[in-house]
Amino acid sequence: MAFFNRLLNPIHHCEDSVKVFLLNFVLLFIGHQCGAQTNKRVHLFGNFPNLPGAKVFIIPLKIDTPLNNGKLDIWLDNIETGAYPIGIGYPLKKGSAPVYSRSRDGNVKLLKNDHPGAALFTYIYLNPDQSSEYRLEPVKGLTVPKILNYKHFDNYRSGVFGLDITSNAEDTKLYAEISKLNDQYNKLSVYRIMDSLYQKSTVLDKIYSEFEKQAKELNRQRNYTTLLKAKRDFARKHPENPIAALAILDVDSLNLAKNLNVYQQILDKMTGRAVESGYYENMKLKIAALNGVKLKEGDAFALPSGKTPESAALIYTPTGVNYTLVEFWASWCVPCRAQNPKWNVILTNYKNKGFKILGVSLDQYPVEWKAAIKKDHLEGWLHVSDLAYPWNSANALRYGIQAIPFNLLIDSKGRIVKKNITPSELEEFLAKNLATIEK
Repeated sequence: MAFFNRLLNPIHHCEDSVKVFLLNFVLLFIGHQCGAQTNKRVHLFGNFPNLPGAKVFIIPLKIDTPLNNGKLDIWLDNIETGAYPIGIGYPLKKGSAPVYSRSRDGNVKLLKNDHPGAALFTYIYLNPDQSSEYRLEPVKGLTVPKILNYKHFDNYRSGVFGLDITSNAEDTKLYAEISKLNDQYNKLSVYRIMDSLYQKSTVLDKIYSEFEKQAKELNRQRNYTTLLKAKRDFARKHPENPIAALAILDVDSLNLAKNLNVYQQILDKMTGRAVESGYYENMKLKIAALNGVKLKEGDAFALPSGKTPESAALIYTPTGVNYTLVEFWASWCVPCRAQNPKWNVILTNYKNKGFKILGVSLDQYPVEWKAAIKKDHLEGWLHVSDLAYPWNSANALRYGIQAIPFNLLIDSKGRIVKKNITPSELEEFLAKNLATIEK
């Protein structure tokens, strides 16, 4: 599953806000947007290149099911309307090359399965109210030999390694349209530029990944304006559909702020299911953050929403607690994880003097969130998450957060004392302000 997880998070430099809006499209559409819908079944089916060990993966639904001679045929129960990451995985070794051999009779056999990976990946939008039937097929041109000769990053470089989805559901069709736009402008175009930069470079011992930052900046300059216009046109054409609200929600805060009136006008003209969707509500939060959320020292801080790791509602008040560090983090954020042990040391030293830590996770998947809490020994923290796509989650939008780690130190009245305080600064602050309090 490691390679499949890398598809979900291909960029790990979470402290760089510029990279946020250039994330590969597989990171752009995470998050379910409607309320619970019980007893809704959908049927996923299709035919794929037949190789040993092929499986279908749907991480949030804990689906990890072998294909039957290349045939996909599964029913999913109690499906909520929304976007789901789905992949057809073929066994890969650590070098990202399949572990296959061809016998004398010409048949392909699986030698070893030590690193299963997803070669075909996309997000599928399921709406059981509109249709129960969803056909998945490999993009035209994919063959067994191409899978056998798979090279690292073929998922991002070539449009062949993908999935086509057919359904009568209107939402699914429109979602696929937006996905293809992001696929073209935020995935294929970036890697084509990277390839060109790498091939033209005369530097000795050059490393391919070193061209990533330059490629993304060039892609932003050359292609991002076209992508934004296409999304605005899409939203104007489908003002009643939730996918239109999602298309605008996906616009990064920098470009949103530059054209806020234009996007506000598009939002104001939305009707029907678009207005009723979670995407629309989150878009209002995002605009509100751009209009006024400054999180200045002395301001009152509204506590985040979501649930604890035990799926309970967060019940916390800073009253009676001298200082609370509200730390925004995620299991996939490398600098966040590196900093966690330092927070633990401070908590141990001052927890009996009226100091607590409230961890606000921007994780989407509870399994990864809980695993990180355990591995980093964060059991002494309070925890909450709304388990949605990081940058379009209600907590991130409410506070205008576009990069993590990020934190706020609040006092017993819920007022912001410090913003983005470092562990050493916090240690010094608490030593000074809690010095007279006995354990």
